[in-house]
Amino acid sequence: MKSEPSAVAEHEQDTVYQSLLHRQRPGGRSAKVHAAVLQATGELLLEQGYAQLRIGDVAQRAGVHETSIYRRWKTKAMLVADTVLALFDQHVPNPDTGAFRDDVLSFLPSLVRYLQSPEGAALSRACVDVSNLAEAAEARQAVWGIWVAQFAVLVERAIGRGELPAATNAQIFLEMLIGPFFLRLLVTGEPFHEDMATHVIDLLLRN
Repeated sequence: MKSEPSAVAEHEQDTVYQSLLHRQRPGGRSAKVHAAVLQATGELLLEQGYAQLRIGDVAQRAGVHETSIYRRWKTKAMLVADTVLALFDQHVPNPDTGAFRDDVLSFLPSLVRYLQSPEGAALSRACVDVSNLAEAAEARQAVWGIWVAQFAVLVERAIGRGELPAATNAQIFLEMLIGPFFLRLLVTGEPFHEDMATHVIDLLLRN
């Protein structure tokens, strides 16, 4: 039987999530260091995977001291979670078109294109490969929590405009929205159809 997560583990995951939720991008020279560290982490994550990733290797590739990394990211999980969020932020917009369906059709095709890219596909598979590592789960849950929080903003706006029922659960809606794409990417291997995003959102909105 699968054991329930301990209170300590839940607290650690919540700490990573809260840290990332309120993260602020630095300016000046710190911004260059920040960008170099995230780029190095992303490269090594795709090359080596989470388990083999070492902060010392990240520091060497980024050309910074390890202390500079630990000063901003207290754990490897926090660093990896921030890197994954940054990678997706580069490729997937956070829209405000004034209509929920248009918001979804703004970011969902971009997400699909990124998942189909070598980088996006490798990143998704890396997350699956470390599904049994508690430390990696900490990072994965933090990233998912941020995505749900961001999508919840779109849902709340849609509820305010009368486009969605007041009881709409943002997390469940997001799971149904992106689930078919991750299923094809990670399980069945079936290709994505060009109009698949439109079919999925229209199906959800009709029901």
